[in-house]
Amino acid sequence: MLTCGSKFFELQEDVMATFGIDYLTDYYAVLGVARDTPRNEIRAAYVRKQMQYHTDRFPGLAPELLADAAEKSKLLSEAYAIVGDDDKRRAYDEQLANWTGPLSVHGGSIIILGESNFSLNTLLEHLTMDPETRKREAENLALQYSGFDKETYEFFRTQAKSPAGIPPALKAAYFEQLSRRDTYLALLESFIWESMGQNEHTPTPHIEYGAQATAAITAVRAQAHQSVRREVLSIAAGERALLPAPDGMGEKVDAGQMLAYYTARLDEHFAQQTTLLEPIVAEREEILTTLFDLGAQIEYHPDTTTYTDRVMLGMLRDEEIVWRLVVLDGNAVRILSLPDEFDRSIRSAAHVSKKWLSRGYTVLTFRVLREIDVEAQLNRIADLHAMKRKTQA
Repeated sequence: MLTCGSKFFELQEDVMATFGIDYLTDYYAVLGVARDTPRNEIRAAYVRKQMQYHTDRFPGLAPELLADAAEKSKLLSEAYAIVGDDDKRRAYDEQLANWTGPLSVHGGSIIILGESNFSLNTLLEHLTMDPETRKREAENLALQYSGFDKETYEFFRTQAKSPAGIPPALKAAYFEQLSRRDTYLALLESFIWESMGQNEHTPTPHIEYGAQATAAITAVRAQAHQSVRREVLSIAAGERALLPAPDGMGEKVDAGQMLAYYTARLDEHFAQQTTLLEPIVAEREEILTTLFDLGAQIEYHPDTTTYTDRVMLGMLRDEEIVWRLVVLDGNAVRILSLPDEFDRSIRSAAHVSKKWLSRGYTVLTFRVLREIDVEAQLNRIADLHAMKRKTQA
């Protein structure tokens, strides 16, 4: 089973990561008008839309659809309050003209996982596709573009599991084979994400990849259900929608039956895709852990005798190094600015002055891997260091 877990990072002074996606609601799209529509026509469109989505029009409608109708009505009022007022409209138009981020045409939040984007059209196409045909296509393309060779990979994997392990001279080659295998699995995985409506799903992976995949599936499933409810509500309001009526329903569409039908289809489809993802995700997590263990090159100051909760951490990438003061506090990791007197140009833990050890700091460096999310690597370092502290105690 895919499981979820995380570590809390409190970022202070030095910003290490940005969470959340900024988006702007396109109020013109919400009202169904062009951006140059005269004010009187905007008023007419607003009144017409409010009549379509007023909850009094839907007696007996499923509670979740009634809640969506109420949200739609609220959003319409919000849109008209902006573009129906000359001064607010001018300010909004200027903001819209300068906006380069994602636009929400329905008012709902935009979920972006990595560089991916959700498409209900894509999801609907895959609901009717033959899974075996899709699986063969994915396998062929993954092999073609990853450079993965099964025989070579199996040779190295067998060697790694032997008592002698991988000889030092072959570690770089083993690292390369692991990277190719991970690329192959990532490509297979991307086809499964596409079948769930998530196009170009290529986030930077965490070492605890199972937790990351679980969170992504939850987000995509929620967006799929939200999109279907929105489409069914549009049909109930007399507007055009993407969803075809289920077989046997006839010309008159029953919104409740249609919602129940597509909800069941989605639940079944996502359960099938999750089952396909589980072994891929499990293997990727194992590979990512091995890649980190091989490539991180963790180095403590050679005179370290005590592992403390205050760590001078040097992060090496190519020819650059970035030092941070990391404080471990239970399950939290706080990142602070270094003391001004610390020499930030030092590239090795061994060359840091011993005075920092005497002041209660632990000094260590590690090499940052481009293949893995940086925050996830910090989590891993924190976990490994916590194990050393526990053993010491």
